[in-house]
Amino acid sequence: MSQNNLLVSFLGLGSAGKGYETTKYYLNTPDDFIETKFIVIAICKFYKIDQLIIFTTKSVKESASSPLSELKEELIKNKINLLEEEIIPEGKNSLEQKEIFKKILNLLKKYHDYNFYLDITHGFRSLPLIFFSSLLYLNNIYNYHIEKIFYGAYEAGDKNKKETPIFDLSYLIELIEWSTGVNLFMNRYDSFFLEKLINKKYKNLNPKSFSSLKSSFKSFSNEFSNVRVTKISEKAKSILISLDKLKKELEQDAPYLIPMLDKTKEDIDKLTLEDPKILDINQLKFQITLMEKYLEKNLILQSVVLLREFIVSLVLFKINKTDKWDDYKFRQKVIKLIINNDPFSALNDEEIEIKNSIKKN
Repeated sequence: MSQNNLLVSFLGLGSAGKGYETTKYYLNTPDDFIETKFIVIAICKFYKIDQLIIFTTKSVKESASSPLSELKEELIKNKINLLEEEIIPEGKNSLEQKEIFKKILNLLKKYHDYNFYLDITHGFRSLPLIFFSSLLYLNNIYNYHIEKIFYGAYEAGDKNKKETPIFDLSYLIELIEWSTGVNLFMNRYDSFFLEKLINKKYKNLNPKSFSSLKSSFKSFSNEFSNVRVTKISEKAKSILISLDKLKKELEQDAPYLIPMLDKTKEDIDKLTLEDPKILDINQLKFQITLMEKYLEKNLILQSVVLLREFIVSLVLFKINKTDKWDDYKFRQKVIKLIINNDPFSALNDEEIEIKNSIKKN
């Protein structure tokens, strides 16, 4: 058993306030079950966890049915260490709910290095939502790691056979993290969070596809931030290819991620050009689109840099020097002539030719 795995759960009064009934908890198939009154026992056995934190209320602790006392006996029998037993309010109003949030944060701060497994089966009223929000807060601010979220679906089970499935709701975390990553990327085309997410979540799953996606995002983000016009389209196409491959793999295992991938693809597709190395009217339109993107994302410096380069490209297009549009030295000469209006400055033959062409056009 890992010393860093920790299950956090709630304990209520049970069915009709009379304690919990024995049932056969299972994960994937009813044939592989653990029979117990308490879902925390089943989860700890399934995932080899031997450390537990319980949140409960004063009414549960003082209840005649004694579910807390009974749970403690079962924990001892199964060699599960109860690290904390925290009494929280009932959550009947907003003040109590805020107090619950505060208690959860204060208690879990000392367990920063643990892998959290969360069971929300017996969370009373809004407790599951408050607790889920608390852990997301800790995850976002202090980089806590939420491994799994469980819910024992008693109503979905077979009551005659006393079988209860345990639903894995961990995809909710994945959904929130991906939506955060996609949102940050779409805001400024900054891929840092998505790269971090891929490293964290998928380093052991489909390594080739996820590695390709991470590399594509990183390359595109770098080229976009550095205003490398001819490279942006190339890297955007690479993202589209990676997203298409990943989409096929996720259709079965994580279909809830596909709408976000489609949204990303739709946005990136606007930044592709058939042949970004040729200076033609399509290239000029593409640069205008890029400038609009920079302004949309409040990247003013990049927009100004591209505007300068756009003016040079437009001049080269007008004077029919498109074959030299990617020649750095030649572009610098054009910039010099656009900026320098001194009639007495010394110009060589090529510069005179360029200047005359500019005047004519």
